[in-house]
Amino acid sequence: MVIQVRANTLQQEIWQSKNFAGSHSTAFLPQCMGGDICFDLLYEDAPLVLPTNIPVFVHAPLTGLTELPANCHRIIAWPGFLDRPVMEIAFSTDAAETEKAKQALNQLGIAFAAVPDQPGLIAARVIAMIINEAYFALGDAISTPAEIDTAMKLGTNYPYGPFEWGEKIGLFQVYQLLDKLAEDNSRYAAAPALKQALLPQY
Repeated sequence: MVIQVRANTLQQEIWQSKNFAGSHSTAFLPQCMGGDICFDLLYEDAPLVLPTNIPVFVHAPLTGLTELPANCHRIIAWPGFLDRPVMEIAFSTDAAETEKAKQALNQLGIAFAAVPDQPGLIAARVIAMIINEAYFALGDAISTPAEIDTAMKLGTNYPYGPFEWGEKIGLFQVYQLLDKLAEDNSRYAAAPALKQALLPQY
């Protein structure tokens, strides 16, 4: 199996550290237009025309399946997410395309969980909300970022505290997802302190 991947340097390093089942080769390319399967881990940051004849897994926290070709399946490739042992995937609504994609994943030995086609899928929207709540706490002067991070890591066994997560993922990426989610549910509205933290960047 030939896997084509569009990825940044860090994503390439994580990909190369993974052990896949069976024989395959990986080509890191500026755009995925061939091979047997494609992972476009940069799609929403730099969208391109996607191949239509092979399973394509696109990094799409915000883009729904209705906006993608029928052979595309949504994943989240935020920093840290490619390290997870199970890949969350919103599979195409086309049953034949989904079956091809699952067969390819099984051939590679990639564990996956099918999730609903919603902004952020599941894990990203949960983490975005945790980060947002931490910024509400910061805005209420409950504690410092370092203390909140320590409390969450010790109290919940998270690998990162919410402020560490925000820095690792990119706070603007988190804000974009919250803003998208808030279109349908106001409880996702970004905390004022989170917006304030973005001002020096933009």
